[in-house]
Amino acid sequence: MFICGNPGELTDQCRFGRVSGYQVEENRRWTLYDINAFFGDSGSAIFDMQGRIVGVVSIMVPQVYGQGYMKLMGGLPLAFTKEQWTKAHG
Repeated sequence: MFICGNPGELTDQCRFGRVSGYQVEENRRWTLYDINAFFGDSGSAIFDMQGRIVGVVSIMVPQVYGQGYMKLMGGLPLAFTKEQWTKAHG
């Protein structure tokens, strides 16, 4: 997976990572990505290695325990109606 976004005061920064897992929050199933992202990356497309959009950076999920820290990014699964899919793919 990779994203290209504008974290903080930087522009056009590409980062690579992978799917980490899933989390259910607010009755929604989020895909979690072990990918370095930051505030300002929200809305950036998440691409698979073939360049297909598979998600959008939507949330940051920090985990802090004692001296340990981990940060994951999350995105909702992409969902399209049949009409939208047909229009996009002709």
